[in-house]
Amino acid sequence: MTESRLAHITATSDHAGRRLDAVLAGVDGVGSRAAAQRLIEAGAVTVNGAVRAKRYLLERGDEVRADLGPPPPEP
Repeated sequence: MTESRLAHITATSDHAGRRLDAVLAGVDGVGSRAAAQRLIEAGAVTVNGAVRAKRYLLERGDEVRADLGPPPPEP
């Protein structure tokens, strides 16, 4: 059984007012805004326990959790 990689972000004042997909793109293992959008559209990302749109504007203190899927295979 393969474990999923999970990411957790608590939004800071630097994140406040920024789009969810833009902030998520900066997380290790996501890599791009397009990849972040795919995760969000698949329902793999929640903010404060609820699925949000990619254009959701984060507020300070928001809890973002993302299931990044299984780790990439080792070479």
